[in-house]
Amino acid sequence: MAGIPRRHHFVTKAYLDGFLLPGEKHPCCYGRKKSAPFLTAPENLANRHDYYSFKRPDGTIDYSLETQIGSEIESPGIPVIQKLAAGKANISHAERTTLAKLIALQSVRVPFERNFMDSNHRENLLSYLSDMDEESRRLGVPVNAIEVGVAPRDDPRLIQKWVPFRRANVLEMLKELEEDPGRTSRETFFGLADHLAEILIGMEWIVYYASGKSRFITSDRPVILASADEDGLSSPWCNGPNFGMAVCVV
Repeated sequence: MAGIPRRHHFVTKAYLDGFLLPGEKHPCCYGRKKSAPFLTAPENLANRHDYYSFKRPDGTIDYSLETQIGSEIESPGIPVIQKLAAGKANISHAERTTLAKLIALQSVRVPFERNFMDSNHRENLLSYLSDMDEESRRLGVPVNAIEVGVAPRDDPRLIQKWVPFRRANVLEMLKELEEDPGRTSRETFFGLADHLAEILIGMEWIVYYASGKSRFITSDRPVILASADEDGLSSPWCNGPNFGMAVCVV
């Protein structure tokens, strides 16, 4: 196992380093389950053991997703953050695309979003079994397959295709989830980030800078997406000329 990265950040250390003042090594942090702020090194924050890895059938660890995130998203994206932090707000279209990918991935790779993807997938599979059981009771004969409508949103009028699910296959998928609970989100969030990045690129961007002695507080999802027409926050899937993205830099 020597040389294999096992501690994976869901907020990259290079981003967290930006919250250190000159000469500092430990940012001030607030934990969701801690009543008081604390100091710790960036490498100790926002990480989990084997967060992006999984065990292959031969018992070895596949950590290729961690490497892919570092090489394709973080390494090109962090310099754009640093450029903005230096006050150079005029970035090229290529840099805008690079930063959009970094922001999009950050929005969907955090534990809350990954847990939502995994639990939602499991609940869907269980609902398919429930629907089969209900049809079996209604018809008085065994029902071991259903068809599920696929739509871009939860609206039956937008169904684009029907996908068959057999009871045996659903049970097998549930068994696989028990053995690898994070599989669904691990195989989904990277592609989901690509789709979200396409939406972010078309939004109006606003970059905020602190003035005077002001300090920033960031989180594991450090970007706000807001609508000019509504109060409060909007869904990141909303798009159009009235939707914008606010980026805070240090």
